[in-house]
Amino acid sequence: MEKNLPLINEGPRADALDKVTGKATYAAEHRVPNLAYGVFVCSTIAKGTIQSIDESVALKSEGVIDIISHKNCPSIPGYATQLPDGTRNPKQWWGMKVLHDNQVRFYGQPIALIVAETVEQANAASLLLKVSYQKETFETDFNLKKVITNIISRKSAIKPAILNQEIISGIGNIYADEALWRAKIHPEIICEDLSTDEIKKLINSAKAVMKSAIKAGGTSFDEQYKNVNGESGYFSRSLSVYGRAGQPCSRCATLIRRIAFANRSSHFCPRCQR
Repeated sequence: MEKNLPLINEGPRADALDKVTGKATYAAEHRVPNLAYGVFVCSTIAKGTIQSIDESVALKSEGVIDIISHKNCPSIPGYATQLPDGTRNPKQWWGMKVLHDNQVRFYGQPIALIVAETVEQANAASLLLKVSYQKETFETDFNLKKVITNIISRKSAIKPAILNQEIISGIGNIYADEALWRAKIHPEIICEDLSTDEIKKLINSAKAVMKSAIKAGGTSFDEQYKNVNGESGYFSRSLSVYGRAGQPCSRCATLIRRIAFANRSSHFCPRCQR
């Protein structure tokens, strides 16, 4: 019986700065015989519903093995909203549910995975995928007063609170860092220690960040991440804090810090954000 051999990555983990500058080497860039490669196709809206995904043409593209979306994605433990008896799953993970359903929760959310024999073939097929949406505007995703009340009553840090899609929709990790920087709020400050005005300023900052990102075509650090038009985002070129660890803050010149956060990273200015 043949054994499954682990694929060992001997290189260092890609840091955010390397992602932004394009210096990072990703798994898909390591050509390994007998392995398939995948490219995520990402949403071009910040909030809404996927009405349809037409893969018929893309599936016929050369080298394409499969296209995975919410229509055929295998069930993943922790994603189920309900238990077998119909009650709510108390352990449900509220984070990004990649390909789990047809809901778009933030701009650039992966909505399909193109699997092909090469990255180039996967990229070519991604341009042939046809997606239609029922769009909801980011500004009407929430009741401002209700969101403020929800956040200010929590004993958790502010960053995971604004990433919680059950509290406020549309904000991802990168945009959270940018919004917190604009609002001059430290990502680890406890929600209940913030004032109503501070939370309101943070939410308005998040709106401004999202509008800027959508106008610029989103944020993308890797050719493996495309929107349905096959375009990488350009908002990354105007980021103020994310991916800029060790660089001077554009507001006060203090060096930007990076700290670990839920298997990802948080970036902030230790002087501006307290």
